[in-house]
Amino acid sequence: MECPNAATDVFIDPHYCVAAYTLTMDARSFLSSWTALWFWAEFLEKALYDSEWVRAFTHRKDQLELQFLMVTEQPGMTWSRSGSSALLSFHANTTTPRKRVELFRTPPDGLDVEGVGIHAVDRALRIRFTKGYDLVLGFYPAVLNAFLLRNSALIDQFFKLPLSIELSDEWIAPQDAQYLLEDRWQEQGFTGKPSSTFTLDKRSRRLFPDIDGVDISKLTFEILASGPVKTRAAVNWVKQGRTVLKRWRRKLKAMRDELETSKAWTQWEIDAQALSIALGAGVKPVDGDISLPSELSPTGRKHTVQLDPDTVNLQDMIDRLFKRVRKARARIDQLDERIPVVQKEIDELEELIKTGDDMALKSYLEEHGESEPGTSAQPAVRRSYRQTTSPSGFDILIGRSSQDNDTLTFKIASKQDWWFHARGVPGSHVVLRTGKVDPPLQDVKAAALEAARHSEARNSGVVVVQYCQRKHISKPRKSTPGVVLVHKEKTITVDLGD
Repeated sequence: MECPNAATDVFIDPHYCVAAYTLTMDARSFLSSWTALWFWAEFLEKALYDSEWVRAFTHRKDQLELQFLMVTEQPGMTWSRSGSSALLSFHANTTTPRKRVELFRTPPDGLDVEGVGIHAVDRALRIRFTKGYDLVLGFYPAVLNAFLLRNSALIDQFFKLPLSIELSDEWIAPQDAQYLLEDRWQEQGFTGKPSSTFTLDKRSRRLFPDIDGVDISKLTFEILASGPVKTRAAVNWVKQGRTVLKRWRRKLKAMRDELETSKAWTQWEIDAQALSIALGAGVKPVDGDISLPSELSPTGRKHTVQLDPDTVNLQDMIDRLFKRVRKARARIDQLDERIPVVQKEIDELEELIKTGDDMALKSYLEEHGESEPGTSAQPAVRRSYRQTTSPSGFDILIGRSSQDNDTLTFKIASKQDWWFHARGVPGSHVVLRTGKVDPPLQDVKAAALEAARHSEARNSGVVVVQYCQRKHISKPRKSTPGVVLVHKEKTITVDLGD
């Protein structure tokens, strides 16, 4: 059989054309077509069968080069990452560049190609060698990498990335995959065989689908749906809620332990003061301790400080102690505010678990940054605010904690939005999102009411709430989270007894 000599010729059997072309499947086709991947597996099995794997190396970023040896030829393959997919090229004869980095610990001698397969679920090729070795090339984000395996165990990979599929899952040989594809092909009303639907463009040396009016992506999903795709059981959100509840309780315990530890800041401050006095008075350490007599001690009694073995000098330890005191005092304020919030969220989750309402649990967990179990998706981003609506339909955003207050005020709110806070007491920042519209009085009262309810004055009956546009709020330098300066302040009185 002669090789195709025109762009429209159907490329049916590539085995006789190995020496004539460099073949390339473009990245977009690989991304959308599992059928194309099957065609490549069929081609490679014929082109590489019984050849010896010589080496794997790289000389360009994101590009893996493979060399094989046959009686009269030295074919090669190039696998390179291209965006969210990969590009594969086959070369009839290859040369080895002088500057290169050898990969995969250089394949041992005598590794011959036994066959090629396709992953049953994801878009990946496997080249099977003798002595139990396999080389897996991935072409989709879930497995966009190249892996070397021995007896199904991973021993090396091109990019040092976490493995997202089971490489030991079922693999389909090209001849077996052909039956699956042909069945689906006929069900769709097409004639011929899947391999006959790809043409070789002689000028670009690329393979292209040649089916008029066919959505290759849609067809691919239909083909995969009829194959051995793994399915997950429905999510039991009550069970997931209990799992999350255990984690939240551990988090709450850790926060309470940290709070108790941070309360030792008074002792650290006394130690820092004692070391400062010792430094000024020229007191020398004895056996790793510094002792001050009662007349020099900041407590009026004899005081001993055990020095840190890593201390370079006394001034260094003094600075670290004072820094530790500042951080502990700030952390105590944060934990005092955050612990009741976490406890409230735990109580709310416990109530939802008792009701057994799957949809309410799902919504609540997703709102708090918990993703669906068993998915590879990133967890939902935890929002730094609660949200409600004003009488006129504007969004009212309520900060959850001191850190969240800063995020809400300075990263989420626009300069034209209106900012509210209970005057003179700790509480949530509240933002009324109106854009350039002046809010009606009823909306101002609604936002002020939320600010009063989410403050430590919530039980005071009558609360004075300060408010202004966000552009009149500033953040003092080196201030703790939640602290702001208010300019052009207005006030409104809220009666929580109504």
